[in-house]
Amino acid sequence: MQDWKNLKCDCGSEQFIQMITLRFHPTGGSSQGPGGEQCGLCGKVVNRVDLLNRAKLEQKKAELKALQEEVGVTPKPATSSPS
Repeated sequence: MQDWKNLKCDCGSEQFIQMITLRFHPTGGSSQGPGGEQCGLCGKVVNRVDLLNRAKLEQKKAELKALQEEVGVTPKPATSSPS
């Protein structure tokens, strides 16, 4: 089983605060529900799916770099196609 890795905010922090939503019903009563996550350092509200996708992309880039080094391939810089 692979090791767990911490997700990171754009600011580099790995600390997040879970937010909640508070609800009420006009006939009485209240409840709370999930409200997302917020970075504990910069305060940015983050999207967990975006954080996961970014972490997966960085992992794939690292795997690609390792494979290129293994076979001795020098990656070519990305070029934009002419318009």
